[in-house]
Formats: sequence, C-alpha cells, structure tokens
Amino acid sequence: MSILRKLFFSILLISLGGCAANIKTQDIEAIQTVGVLNEFLVTANYTNIGTTIFGNKYDQVYGEGYKEHMTQTVLNYLENKGYSVSEVTDLNDTSVDTVLYITPNSIYGMVDSNGYGFYKRTFLGTVARNTSYVSMNIVPYVGGKSRCFGCYAKSLTKLPVVMPEKWDDLDQAQQAEFTDLLKKDIEIAVEKALKQTKL
Repeated sequence: MSILRKLFFSILLISLGGCAANIKTQDIEAIQTVGVLNEFLVTANYTNIGTTIFGNKYDQVYGEGYKEHMTQTVLNYLENKGYSVSEVTDLNDTSVDTVLYITPNSIYGMVDSNGYGFYKRTFLGTVARNTSYVSMNIVPYVGGKSRCFGCYAKSLTKLPVVMPEKWDDLDQAQQAEFTDLLKKDIEIAVEKALKQTKL
C-alpha cells in the first residue's frame, strides 16, 4: 500500500473516530446546568429568487418573535429532560456545565437561505419552491470546547399561498398563517438538532 493511501486511510479513521466521540456519555452524565446562546437574528428572511440575480428581491420580517420562540423551545426541551437552564451571552460562561450554541446555517440548493424565513424560487415565471424554512446548528460547548460537529437540522414547509414580493403584501391572516408555519419549522428543527447533541 502506498504511503499516500495509508495517510488517507489514517486521516479518514481519525476523522470518523473524532466525530463519533464528539460528545461522551461521561460528559452528558456530569451535566446538570445548561446555558443557551442563540445567535439567530430577531428578523426572519423573506426571499424571492428569480431566474437571474436581477430578479432577486429581499425583505425582512420584524416583530413576530421567531428568535424568542426558538430559544424558548430549546429551554423547554432541556427543562423537560431535567436540566437547569438559562440564557447566557458567552460561550465560556463558567456558571453552567455546558453552553448550547445555536447558529444559523444554509440549506443546500437554496441560494441566500441562511437561518430562517420564507423562500420563493421562480424560474422563467414558474414557481419552483415556495416554503418556510429553518436551517440551524446546535453545538454543545463543554469547558469552552465544541463537542458536536454534526448537530445540524433543517425543516421546510410548503406555504399555502404563493409569496408576493414583500411581507407587507400579505394580509394579516396570511401573515399569521406563515408565522405559525415557521414557528412549527423551528420546533421541528430544534428537536432534530437537540437529539443529535444526546442531551
């Protein structure tokens, strides 16, 4: 076997071993207090992607409580598991046994889909995608070190009506329905990601 091949397999084994050992049973058993640090924005994206970049339109959704709902969903999940929980502002917070670091991510194949929001993709006038979405990582930090590299989750739900160009073009009932769907996506993604942390 060539040296390069041996090196490749060694690196692969180390990588796989490292991923499998990200969070250890003894680490989990020692955890009683959990801090939650949520880096999502308070605003949700409202994105219309056209056939070319010239057709792309962007808006933001304010005041619907998406970030607060995400944080509270995490806190409730952990409390139900028996942990003492609180919000923190620092990854190295020593007042808790571990910090759960929540960060936005993107969805493969969806341009400009970072975090959460509403997304429509059209191609030559045909709607190819019309959805609410969440894409996130929830990573436990123990002693200031990351203990999970693959704790990623997403959730998407088809919207009941085609998104207009701006959020304010929706009536109040439609905005409320969109908001409910996105909050449900948040709950689904949070549960998926937290299960991967093993907490």
